[in-house]
Amino acid sequence: MVLFDYPNKISLVREPYYLSGNVNEDLKEIANYYNQFEGVKKDWIKSYLLEEA
Repeated sequence: MVLFDYPNKISLVREPYYLSGNVNEDLKEIANYYNQFEGVKKDWIKSYLLEEA
């Protein structure tokens, strides 16, 4: 996965994320990863993290 942290001017590349076949679980895992960084648009992340609660 690739990340561009615009406010901190950082780009990161981490090991590949292999999909499990369960779309909802995969998106929650990806949302949790990206939630720790500031980005341009994070509206989609909030909706997946709210479903966990």
